[in-house]
Amino acid sequence: MPSTAQPSLPMPEISCVNPLSYRSALEQLFADHGRADHSEFFARAYPGAVAEGAKAWIGADHEGRVVMHASRFPHSFVFGDVKVTGGLIVNILVATPYRTHHPARALFERFIEDSRTDRQIDFLYTETTERGANVLKAAGARVIGRVGRFVLPIRGTKRGVDLAVKAYHHVRGIGTGAGRMTATHHPAAAFSCEAFDAPLGVADRLRGVHGLTLYRRRLKGYPTPLDHWITVKGPNGPAAALVRGPEANGLATLVKLNHPPSQTAATVLAMVPVLRQMECRVVQIYTVAESLFAGELRRAGFIERSSQRAGSVGRTSQPLVALPISPVGEDIVASIARWQITGLDLD
Repeated sequence: MPSTAQPSLPMPEISCVNPLSYRSALEQLFADHGRADHSEFFARAYPGAVAEGAKAWIGADHEGRVVMHASRFPHSFVFGDVKVTGGLIVNILVATPYRTHHPARALFERFIEDSRTDRQIDFLYTETTERGANVLKAAGARVIGRVGRFVLPIRGTKRGVDLAVKAYHHVRGIGTGAGRMTATHHPAAAFSCEAFDAPLGVADRLRGVHGLTLYRRRLKGYPTPLDHWITVKGPNGPAAALVRGPEANGLATLVKLNHPPSQTAATVLAMVPVLRQMECRVVQIYTVAESLFAGELRRAGFIERSSQRAGSVGRTSQPLVALPISPVGEDIVASIARWQITGLDLD
């Protein structure tokens, strides 16, 4: 972080709080630093997250104004056949005068110290910037991987481009094995997704447990007309994906893919005809670039591209930072190749 603080500024007073009790102060902090959109997210996400155990760590200046903030949202996973809880670090913000190394480091040292005594959390994790990663590392966390953006061309808006996409599909064998699998489109507003909220089967991977509360937290307005479920039936059992889009430019985002261990990420290839019918030009998915899951995506024809997330223009990926809390958390943080996460599992 750039050194803009005056040496005479005292260290903010750091405390762990219920973020709902500081809503106005937090909304003001974010609005003052160009994040007026945080108010909408707070209203949509924080009440439900606090009901599940979310907490916030804040730093207040000598006049009691909140000048630093980071929250921890509990996120459910299964790791093999074990249920675990990750502490997702969200909405990190430090007021400009305090953007030196020491105030932010002090905030996260307290964040981590308190989390170590919380038996409900197995590990902490977040996707962050290089600067954020440096602060978290100084507080005891470590970079274990990077979150990459993977894209698959679906169709072209012009005949020549569409022929090129079809040629790419032919060369990569996309669709050649889809005859044994049937994909069906379901508008999210009319689909009961409970059967696909938890991971299908037992796999030697870290996979997120989702549900309606999380879909609404992560996807503004869910279910909207742009939210779709695609289910797949085949000889190895059912699978499903949650897709948001396409946007006006034809880009759709695969925010969730759930398939049994007998299948791989190539399951999404059976969904290509449905994605074409939905007029998707490209479908993208975010996941850990070093994971086995990412390897499956690459073999299926996905290509890693630069990120389109806000604040990440030009980056091909962002650091994934984690810190173990429990013994099983140690195994999880040491097993980055087994992380099978998507955008729903991130901030």
